Amino acid sequence: MEAAIQITEGRKFDVELSKICFKLEFVANALENEDNPAGEILNGITKELDTLVDQVIGVLAKQ
Repeated sequence: MEAAIQITEGRKFDVELSKICFKLEFVANALENEDNPAGEILNGITKELDTLVDQVIGVLAKQ
């Protein structure tokens, strides 16, 4: 059961990281085009990364 939980958590993290990478690509394009929503997007990404890191730490603490 614990292995199944780890696999599920791992996939969840992969999905979250994929979403963050997609947003980072968007920010990079916005910066190249000198658009201004990049700061707001970076702030959101930072919050998502903080949440994801907290989840990873929680999973590692259980092991």
